[in-house]
Amino acid sequence: MRHLAPREEIEEINFSVKLSALVYELEKLQGFADISSATSADAQKKAGEAKAALTKLLVAANEVKDKKVFVRIDMEEYAYKDATLALFKEVVEDNPAVVRNADGSLRLGVVIQAYLRDACKDLDDLLKWAKKNQVRVPVRLVKGAYEKHEKEVARKKGDTKSPVWSHKESTDASYEKLNEFLTLNKEYFQFAMATHNIRSIAHAMALASGCGIRKSEFEFQMLRGMGDEIKEVITSMGYGMRVYVPAGSYARGFKYAGRRFMELASKDNALSRTLRGDYSHMEGPAPRFIGPDDTRDGEAVEALVASARASFRGEVSPAPSRHFSHPH
Repeated sequence: MRHLAPREEIEEINFSVKLSALVYELEKLQGFADISSATSADAQKKAGEAKAALTKLLVAANEVKDKKVFVRIDMEEYAYKDATLALFKEVVEDNPAVVRNADGSLRLGVVIQAYLRDACKDLDDLLKWAKKNQVRVPVRLVKGAYEKHEKEVARKKGDTKSPVWSHKESTDASYEKLNEFLTLNKEYFQFAMATHNIRSIAHAMALASGCGIRKSEFEFQMLRGMGDEIKEVITSMGYGMRVYVPAGSYARGFKYAGRRFMELASKDNALSRTLRGDYSHMEGPAPRFIGPDDTRDGEAVEALVASARASFRGEVSPAPSRHFSHPH
């Protein structure tokens, strides 16, 4: 951050950082949704270390003058999801002097993974927290990169289902619904759509246009070296595009590359199909939740978005269902 700050050609600095890259033994935070009330001394200590590391980054960001510096806490395995969101909230609440830019926007953000069954609950909780604290939460919406791992962990535990959707179409449906929820609550979310799927991109554009959101008010995000032709089209249309460049040790780099190769090798991967000239995934009706488990859990997502849609139009809507079927 300090190295890049003096470079005049750089207008702003944007980092995405995993907690596991900031502290050792992150596994001590597994399973905790409210770190401040954690009874484990190890968890309390590890939470303190993670908060101190994030605060140190924010202090350094605040020292950079004349340009914005943004830090996003990247999401990792499901086991650390609740702790990551709790840490984000605590760091923002505890560091008002360094967590805000001059215009009042937050310089710390989070990631929501649409392939998780309870992602809609997390967004709903973030919305309530944002309203309470009068902030706009920077959210990067992704589909998720640990599907195989999560399903394997659930299988070893003997769970009847994993925390991720069972079907790819259900993940796509979740992504579009969560995209709509973010768009309808634009007063409380500063959102970025991270996807290489042309249908998902077009859907985000249509939603934003329909809700009166200017192209400059949100951005698309893609990975360096993936879908470059798509990036050129999006930027030529006047939308912002942030390209993510991986950085770190070789060991982490190989794991990262392995996950991306597996994604592109999948017959269901939208980007690889598009680049082969197969656009069939863009035809037909919108993706939906399929299969018994996904359909049942998808009802909570549908209800939450329906409530947000009614609120956006100024209508009265029944409270969204609180039924979320968890693997544990």
